Amino acid sequence: MVVSGGVGGGGGGGLESENLGSLVGLRDYNNYKNSTDTHTDYKKTPQFKQDNYLARTTGSGDRLQSLVPASLNSSTTAYISTPADLTSLTTAVDAFSVDYVENGDAKAVVLAITTEGRPYNHTKSICDRFKGATLLGIDTVTIQGYSFLQFSERQPTGQVEFAIAFDANRWGRK
Repeated sequence: MVVSGGVGGGGGGGLESENLGSLVGLRDYNNYKNSTDTHTDYKKTPQFKQDNYLARTTGSGDRLQSLVPASLNSSTTAYISTPADLTSLTTAVDAFSVDYVENGDAKAVVLAITTEGRPYNHTKSICDRFKGATLLGIDTVTIQGYSFLQFSERQPTGQVEFAIAFDANRWGRK
């Protein structure tokens, strides 16, 4: 089991489970057909700093950037990794993703998505399983008094990743 190393960046994820199989295939096919390099070169990727919003948001909704921390600790650098195709492939009306990088490897990723009228049907554990990952376990973790489900999964590379997925709703929003 490989636990150290990096995690997959935010630029290749975020597809909904309703249409996930066909969307993953379509995305991968288009990347192959167009010779798209899907490797993230952090030397060419804009850094994320909340005070200057270099963000590539894909919609006109709330400023998702304000929900995302600009750093995890002093050894990581935050890079914008928003998947550019989410609003054209899914029910997302806005998306924003940040990779937290240390020594060239993404150590953590945040993907924030806005929808209108219905929830977003995506979790990392479902998306990654379509790409060959194995679900190892589901545990409950408590963070600042709130309970979350944490998924552990082994990637095809042998790396073990952990993910927490949750939805938030602003009731009464028009």
